[in-house]
Amino acid sequence: DQSLEHGLEVLKRKVDLGANKVVTQFCFESTAVLKWRDRVAASLPDLEIHLGVLPIRNIDQALRFAQRCQASMPADLVSAYQMVRNSRTSDQTQAQASFSSAYLAAYLRQMHSEGLENFHFYCLNHPQPTADIIAALSLSLCFGDRSGFINQPSIHQPSNTGQHHV
Repeated sequence: DQSLEHGLEVLKRKVDLGANKVVTQFCFESTAVLKWRDRVAASLPDLEIHLGVLPIRNIDQALRFAQRCQASMPADLVSAYQMVRNSRTSDQTQAQASFSSAYLAAYLRQMHSEGLENFHFYCLNHPQPTADIIAALSLSLCFGDRSGFINQPSIHQPSNTGQHHV
């Protein structure tokens, strides 16, 4: 793919200039992420990859973000989210939040099992969905320079950027 090759060339130039890690845009397509990771690892084996994660508070908003970023959303995620949203539960907000946390926790477990250990959450000034995902993973939350799965007993304060690393 021409855009993948171009992106890889740009990434190589950045590494040549001193970059040692990359934060991806958010993506929910595990096959695409793993294919990209394999291509990057083949060319830049020492580059640390931080997978961008967008906690879903509102599926319609997430779909708009994906469209703007030219990212895709898996059809199974969209249809499952729609089913939850259309269910007859007394607390729709909680049902959607629980679904989102469980779905993304499963996705991150899969990515971690495939060797991706660093995640960058795009919280967009709403840290609770990220905290819910971390709780679903039974991990603690750490903000700042640390990355990977953190098994420490404390929750650290967020930076003022609205972006949190786990």
